[in-house]
Amino acid sequence: MRLPTRELAAEVGISHRAANIFVARVGLKRDQDGKIDRKAFLAARAQYVNPAQQQRGVKGGRPVKAPARKAGRASPQRGESHSDSLGEAQRQREWLKAKREGLQLEKLEAKLIDVAEVEAAAFERARAERDALLNLPARVAPILAAEFEIDNRKLFLALEKQIRLFLSERAEAGPLLNSNGSKAISDRAHGGG
Repeated sequence: MRLPTRELAAEVGISHRAANIFVARVGLKRDQDGKIDRKAFLAARAQYVNPAQQQRGVKGGRPVKAPARKAGRASPQRGESHSDSLGEAQRQREWLKAKREGLQLEKLEAKLIDVAEVEAAAFERARAERDALLNLPARVAPILAAEFEIDNRKLFLALEKQIRLFLSERAEAGPLLNSNGSKAISDRAHGGG
């Protein structure tokens, strides 16, 4: 049996516009009068539409407008049953669960990195660089002292003093990144921080 989209929409409890969009998306063919095969329409809906959404708003074959709800209400309002508020709570819970699972999937795919891990790695790298700089005078002072024929101890102390002064200045300059992840260096260079 072939029916107009208005009748098909009313039968499944969706708007005429939604039925037309669905027909276009799944590629159902209309006849010369613009009617659509009812069995093909219902089969396509069963294949492409979530079963929980297929019966939403349908009661006895006729569409029923769901009462408007305000977010965050704990108890049902007048004219609204406990099953309606329970259904809304379940929907919200499922949405949050899906969002959480999506974030976990992105983390597994290495698209997201734990902030604490990045901060710990950056700290360890900075510590290693600082230690390498502090060890530099002990490593190069004897070589330079022999090359320039100067006192090894004086050269060592001068190099150590300059490196410690440099590290002190860098520590006062603050972090390379702000807490929001933007570059702090460019902010300071432009007088912003």
